[in-house]
Amino acid sequence: MSAPPRAAGSDLGTRIVAALEEAGAGVGCHYYVEKQYGLSAALLDRLGVVKLIRASPPACRDHACPLVGQCEYEPIFSSKEPGRSNKKFKLSMFGAQVVEEPRALTEALGRTYVARVVLEVLAEGAHSALSLNTILMKRSVEELRATGKVEATFFSRGELRDALRLLIECGLVQEDGVRYSLTSVEVTARPAG
Repeated sequence: MSAPPRAAGSDLGTRIVAALEEAGAGVGCHYYVEKQYGLSAALLDRLGVVKLIRASPPACRDHACPLVGQCEYEPIFSSKEPGRSNKKFKLSMFGAQVVEEPRALTEALGRTYVARVVLEVLAEGAHSALSLNTILMKRSVEELRATGKVEATFFSRGELRDALRLLIECGLVQEDGVRYSLTSVEVTARPAG
């Protein structure tokens, strides 16, 4: 079975909800949602809408992945090779709630480290994506120097891109083609919790 083409032009929130609906009560795969919806399992996990399967993820054929026979990563899951952890997921209770009420996704933004930093930094003024990336990177370097590892401040450029898109779609951030700034809406970044 071939995967349907990725929906072009659909907004990030719609793609997240569609990916969650498709995973439903079954198992979802990072490689599938990346190809089909342009999303990462890491972003979905940070939003709290899925729970990553850290140990013994199922083989692709065992959860009827639409990419069976077409995915270059399928052998990793069939042979139990390293690199399988955190690539498959199940819908969380909050994810099921988002499927029923997509507006709940906005609430999830305050839970992500990247979105919290973006809102905090933009509260001080407009920044380019490169500037925001540099600020996030500096925080990671500070954590590395202080603790010898990067955990609390870990991020990827893809997560920054996705967070900016979702913040724009939620009406919290605007872009002028070069720089991002807060909209006129009063925004308060919630602490993680």
